This record gives sequence, structure tokens and C-alpha cells, in this order.
Amino acid sequence: MPAQTYRGKPCVCQHRLELCDQRCVADMMATTFYMACLKLTGRRCLVVGAGAVGLEKIEGLLACDASVHVIAKEVDAPVQELADAGDIELTVRPYRRGDLEGHFLAIAATSDTDVNGMVIVLLPRTVSVQVPSSWARKSIRLLATSRRCARPS
Repeated sequence: MPAQTYRGKPCVCQHRLELCDQRCVADMMATTFYMACLKLTGRRCLVVGAGAVGLEKIEGLLACDASVHVIAKEVDAPVQELADAGDIELTVRPYRRGDLEGHFLAIAATSDTDVNGMVIVLLPRTVSVQVPSSWARKSIRLLATSRRCARPS
């Protein structure tokens, strides 16, 4: 869902404003990110939320051959169809402490700032580490980047 959709509606981001003023979009645009690719083949990944945003994340994970587990108290029809087809594991209930256990990656995709925040705060202690000499076992790929600066005249 485009960020503009939230302007003037109750805020769902980390700023927790009464009404969205798009501050989070400005924050994101001013941030420099470090790009990495994750090898998710066969990895158990969790998506918290089963609405339009959750569906987008689920489809992306399935495209990477991840084993997808979805936890949501409400489920949109397309997500239910994926569960009925056996493409994802679906748990219909609110997210709770301990749900991150056994997952390689967790994605918060709800419109509830408190739930999304809880997913972030409760991230497991284990993190995937890239070791250059172990290409065959790597689960993270770092992208080569080019940085060009204008040379002084």
C-alpha cells in the first residue's frame, strides 16, 4: 500500500502520531541502506499479518523458495487460498511472545504499530553471518556497490 494512502489517517509507523504526516517517508528517504541478499531456499520464514502487505511479503518469500509461516488474527482471502493449497503454513491467532523461535527471518506486516514493534523487539539472538570463505554455505549475499564522488576541480 503506498505511503500516501496513510496521509491524514491514524499513524501506523514508529512516530505514533495522531494523524500521519508522512514523516516516516522523509526519514526513510534520508537513510542510507546497506544492501544484502538473503538465500532463503528451504528456510522457515515468518510473516506476521495476512492482509495486502502481508500477501506481498508472502509472495516474495515463496518466490525465493522459503518455507513460509503466517500468523495473523484476520486473514484476507488470497492468503487463505495459499494456505488451503498447502503453499504456506497459516496460524490464525494474534501474534505472541515466542512466535519467532525456529524462524530464520521475520517480517512484521500488520497495520498495528504495537504488534509490529513487538516483532522487532523480540528478534531472536541468532543472526546469520557472512563468512567470505564459505560460499557454498552462505545464506547472505552482499552486493557489490559503486560509489562515485564528484572530484574537486
